[in-house]
Amino acid sequence: MDRNIKYFHSVRLREDDCKGCTHCMRRCPTEAIRIRNGKASIIEERCIDCGECIRTCPNHAKYAVSDTLKVLENFKYKIAIPAPSITGQFPERLEIAGILGGLIECGFDEVLEVAYGAEIVSDYIAKYIEEHKKIRPFISSACPSVVRLIQVKFPSLIENIIPLVTPMDVTAIMAKRDAAKRLNMSEKEVGVFFITPCPAKVTSVKDPEGDEVSPVDGTISMSEIYEHLINHIDKIKKRPDLVKAGSRGILWGKEGGENSSIRGKIRKLSVDGIHNVIKVLEKVEDDDVTQFDYIEAQACPGGCVGGIFNVENSFVAKERIENIAQTIKREKDAESKIADLKENEFLLKEKLLPRPIILDPDINAALDKMEKIKEIEQKLPGLDCGACGCPTCMSFAEDIVQGKAKLEECIVIMKEELKKLEKGDK
Repeated sequence: MDRNIKYFHSVRLREDDCKGCTHCMRRCPTEAIRIRNGKASIIEERCIDCGECIRTCPNHAKYAVSDTLKVLENFKYKIAIPAPSITGQFPERLEIAGILGGLIECGFDEVLEVAYGAEIVSDYIAKYIEEHKKIRPFISSACPSVVRLIQVKFPSLIENIIPLVTPMDVTAIMAKRDAAKRLNMSEKEVGVFFITPCPAKVTSVKDPEGDEVSPVDGTISMSEIYEHLINHIDKIKKRPDLVKAGSRGILWGKEGGENSSIRGKIRKLSVDGIHNVIKVLEKVEDDDVTQFDYIEAQACPGGCVGGIFNVENSFVAKERIENIAQTIKREKDAESKIADLKENEFLLKEKLLPRPIILDPDINAALDKMEKIKEIEQKLPGLDCGACGCPTCMSFAEDIVQGKAKLEECIVIMKEELKKLEKGDK
């Protein structure tokens, strides 16, 4: 790995608020957090912006950044593309038409639901799986944190990630192209903004995988939109003319929704919560789940309704989405038109690459370090207590070899040394 690579991360650390409590370190799925000098630090190449540290930090030292509504000023024509999970954030009396109308009142000129793009992508996923039978199971590319988790922790499974763009990207492409053509504008004058439930989507727009540049121009948190709408919810003008998505697309906002929207005789598995995802990926790596054609994997508990930018309780939001989906008339859930987009617009433009943690650019030096790590790990107690500031004894051994820690920082070894000194004195 090129150590000069600079990554964008939505997840950040507010060091002054950090108490060094180790909650985040213990929960990080990629061992990206260390505690040094009583403060947490994030290893950039390991971080996948899943937000798990934000969920678990009792001191609110971790936070996530996104764009604000001021970013709209940079474009002549502004389009909002809200995530399907937005449906569960507001009381049902507002209705989808009210949510979309509220976005217009926030300063957007137009709205196109990502749920609409999700229906189109769902049909293409089914088509792709049927046409490509050598790989089983395919893994959804919809969750950026899961994609980056595989790049960092399971590089052997990169070929299993279905090489298709996300509903967010498809929706952005359609919205920008249609508006530019309809209004006789340059596409550069049209700004498309994703209303996001999670920091991983912010990172995927600023630093995309599978493409050099994202078709999305900015990301605005669900919580910011919520604050703008909730205080005058009963005064918002409802816009039923803006509603395009049917129940299939709306259900993408919760776990299992993606799978339920994919038609055909395809055997599917759904998993949510980053640590549950890891357990399933371990089974995929061991070839234990080849009976499945497709795995919907989402980092957030409950799916996108569990994203940290959301406001509503995820269980309440999930129930609302399910209830609203049942009330949508069948004609709204019409067949999507794959032909509206070119074939190559569904495919990632660049091949996904692994992000393994390289011990040293020189292969011989890296091998030497691996041997030293094994030697040091054998000396350690194997308790994974975290008192050294590392999540596991192995990660501590790695840090020692990399010159970031010292063996005597292990409390168990320190106690043993003290006992030896005491015996020596006697």
